[in-house]
Formats: sequence, structure tokens, C-alpha cells
Amino acid sequence: MRIGILGGSFNPIHNGHIQIALAVKEKLCLDKIWIIPTGQHPLKHQDDLLDATLRVKLIQKAIEHLPDLELSLADLNSTKPCYTDELIEKLQIEFPEHIYYFIIGADNVPQLPQWHNWKWLIDNVQIVAVNRPDSALEEIVKLDYASKIIFISIPPIPISSTEIRCRVKEDKSITKLVPLNIEKDVKEYYS
Repeated sequence: MRIGILGGSFNPIHNGHIQIALAVKEKLCLDKIWIIPTGQHPLKHQDDLLDATLRVKLIQKAIEHLPDLELSLADLNSTKPCYTDELIEKLQIEFPEHIYYFIIGADNVPQLPQWHNWKWLIDNVQIVAVNRPDSALEEIVKLDYASKIIFISIPPIPISSTEIRCRVKEDKSITKLVPLNIEKDVKEYYS
């Protein structure tokens, strides 16, 4: 199968994540998108990271009626930061029958040379970059390694997990930012 991988903290998962996953699946005719929450993110501070068990509950509930999206715990139980190349290698060993497409925001493309084993990564998995409102795409596609990346353009999705956490703390509405069936839980977990 052709599997898209959308990894991240999902702190919390929101409608932007879901829209990106479904758009990439459709545009690339993938069989499934695996949502893979990270236990320890190598590039982010962990201070405001909700407990993994609660993040998983939110993801499960948010995608329960979306058969094209599937939760994977492949990166969750690590006690140390897990790098993308290690995750891809682990998946390729465990499920060698699949072809993997790793989804990132286009704004992350210029930072790829800072990623752990980045040259191995771009040679061993198809990276899919989705445009973001703050991406200078015309400059990004000029990078010498950009030819190895599939760029996908979708309508801008101006939602961030940080914004959602701030809105909850300020007792502001998060309606339309997260799936309706997890809105109450997000407010409870992040207040």
C-alpha cells in the first residue's frame, strides 16, 4: 500500500491536520494516511506538551469516522527524541510491503539539512511538502534538493495547535478549529 505519514506533536490535533492529511491522500491517490504522534519531539520544548495518552485519545476520537486516516503509535513509546530517519527505517523494516510518503509543511523544506541524517531521509522516503501561508514557495523550490520533493498546494489553513492552546487558556472559542466531537475534551485537557 501507499501510506502517507503525518507525524507531529498533535498538541492538540486540529482541523488543519485533518484537512492536510485528506488533501494529500486525495492528490497523491494514497491508500491511507497514518497519523503518528511523537512521544519526544527533537526540535520542540516539552513544557506544554499534553500527556501522550490524552493526545492519543484526542486523535482517536477526532478521526474515528474517517476511514482514510489511521492512528499509528510507532513513535510514541520512545523515551528519547525520535528522529524522522529512525522512524522511517523502523516502519520500512516492520512493514516493508508499503511505500511511504512523509508529509511536512513547505516551510520545513529549507530546514531539512538540519534534520538528523537528512540525506539518507530524502533518498529513502518520498517527502511531500504542503504549502503553508507563511511559505516562500518560489524560493523553496529553487533549493538544490527540492527536485526530490513533491510539492502540493492546498488552500491555506490558518490553524495552529499553539493558537488553540492559547484560546483555551483565555476561555475563547475553538469552534471550527478542532473537530466538534473533541472540542469539549480539548477545553478540559488544556485549561
